[in-house]
Amino acid sequence: MEQELSTLKQHSSEMERRIEELTVQVTRAEDEKRKAETERVKLEEEKRKAEKERRQMEEEKKNVEEKARRAEEGKRMAEEIQKKADDQKQQAEREKEKLSDEVKRTRKELGETREVKERSEREKRELIEKLEQMKSKVGAGSGSARSYTVVRGDTLSEIAVRLGISMAVLVQRNGIRDPNKIYPGQVL
Repeated sequence: MEQELSTLKQHSSEMERRIEELTVQVTRAEDEKRKAETERVKLEEEKRKAEKERRQMEEEKKNVEEKARRAEEGKRMAEEIQKKADDQKQQAEREKEKLSDEVKRTRKELGETREVKERSEREKRELIEKLEQMKSKVGAGSGSARSYTVVRGDTLSEIAVRLGISMAVLVQRNGIRDPNKIYPGQVL
């Protein structure tokens, strides 16, 4: 029995040693498990960060694409505005040319009208003078010459109207050199 007891003791020692080895292995395994869990948590955190960064990058990409789209739209609008401005400038140039031609034509017509008016005025004055000469000849022949004494404020044109003759005839008959100079008391 002693031998059995000794064998049992030995076996018991081996079992205790084996239990200690297994306990060490379990402790190491638990340490490894904790390390693995810590590593897993770190990886999960890194994964969340990476996912967050990916979402931010996608958002930034969308923002950049939107800005690019707006820039392209702005460029297109600027080109349209420039085209309209160019078209308006060309239209304005055409209008300017038309107006310039119109002004030239109007000036030419105005010049011709002035010439016609001046010629008409000359002819009118000549006819009036001839008429006055004829009146004076008729009046001189009938002895109807009258006289008028100038008073302050009189003008030759007013006197001519009173006498029923033209100013030219009044100046001619009275030998007046300057029609703007007549004097009170002067007899015409």
